[in-house]
Amino acid sequence: MKWKPCIQADKERLKRASNHKDQKSIMGFTKDSLFMFTKNKQEKEKMTKMTKKEGKEFEPIEEGKHEGFIVDVKLREKPYAYIDIYLSVEEMKKEDGSPLTVKASYPANLVEGSYLDQALLRLEYQVSVGCEFDTDELKGIPVSYQTMNNESDDGKVYANVINKTVKRRPI
Repeated sequence: MKWKPCIQADKERLKRASNHKDQKSIMGFTKDSLFMFTKNKQEKEKMTKMTKKEGKEFEPIEEGKHEGFIVDVKLREKPYAYIDIYLSVEEMKKEDGSPLTVKASYPANLVEGSYLDQALLRLEYQVSVGCEFDTDELKGIPVSYQTMNNESDDGKVYANVINKTVKRRPI
């Protein structure tokens, strides 16, 4: 996987990329922005404008066991290549009514016995040696997981997913 993150993409460019037959881009969505990940260096250089937004106060989720679904999977390359799996927290909602999400991160190294391989096995998703897999196939899998709250140096409390507890749950 050699996807390079691009800065914020405009809606028209995302629409063109999603309709392209030889799709060389993946799209990502956040609450306020659309993002595109591309292999094309020229496209990356064209997308250089960003707007800094004001941070928001939030209430940390309760420590312990939670249930939800995989809502998104993204590749992150800084500081190292990681696969971020976004999990919904079904018992908590955002102001707009959508489920709150937390993130479990795994090194983007898919070899037998790696953290990512073990995570996929816990999700009952088998990838054979030499085969590729589409991360979009993970979306919608019902999961259970545990969180632990940690306080940062600035006094804020963050919920951390205990990665080895993320597993498929029966519906």
